[in-house]
Amino acid sequence: MKSKNVFLDYQEIRTILNDSPDLMCRKMELGRQTIQIVFMKNLINQEVLNEYVIKYMQTIPEKHLNYTYLVNNIPIEEIKTENEKNEFISSLLKGFSYIYFLNEKKGFMVNCNNTLERSIEKAETESLVYGPKISFTESLSSNIKIIRQNLNDYNLCTDSLTIGERVKKEVRIVYIKDIANDETLNNLKERLEKIKPDNINDSSVLAQCLEDDHYTFFPQLLLTELPDRFIYSILNGRIGVFKVDPIVKTLI
Repeated sequence: MKSKNVFLDYQEIRTILNDSPDLMCRKMELGRQTIQIVFMKNLINQEVLNEYVIKYMQTIPEKHLNYTYLVNNIPIEEIKTENEKNEFISSLLKGFSYIYFLNEKKGFMVNCNNTLERSIEKAETESLVYGPKISFTESLSSNIKIIRQNLNDYNLCTDSLTIGERVKKEVRIVYIKDIANDETLNNLKERLEKIKPDNINDSSVLAQCLEDDHYTFFPQLLLTELPDRFIYSILNGRIGVFKVDPIVKTLI
């Protein structure tokens, strides 16, 4: 049985992706058409989107601003017009942008993927015999991108919170919605929201603020710079915390 194509608008996609802060929507009013361009900001090449999608639609005659014409003429090599729901979300999480015509209630996807390329470097504090040597960076955006490129799951959530009273710093809580324990997640969010000190300079200090017992011999939280270890942990129900760090470590 052939799967039914889906044409989702921005609000429906937001719901499926659990209100991800990485999900963006550019709304354009061009002539009589209202067009939504939906994409994951950390996974696309912004230059490709601006030059070959947005600028192209702004320069063509109004009579060509319709689903049929753009599918056949937009200057992007890879285009998807037939999408089953799971495939649609999977493509979005691989760096495709979704062009949706509100008036026609139809849309298609174009590949604007921005693959993260980085020279393979040995982790400074964690040894790894097998597997990729890539480690997390000091960039919160790049770290989220590494996780999404290696874990293509629409239940992957990256909730954004701000900690600190005077010096506001963003942290991201990373988990898989249908695997992570809700009670543990809510407890973690409450603890993060209660953090008032402004001297949370790295993840190790943040870990001390979250620990139940500072004197126990047993580890309550783990610090890692390895994406593989991080992904393995959240696939097993753990919850990760990213912070903008001068030290390349993330909290599990």
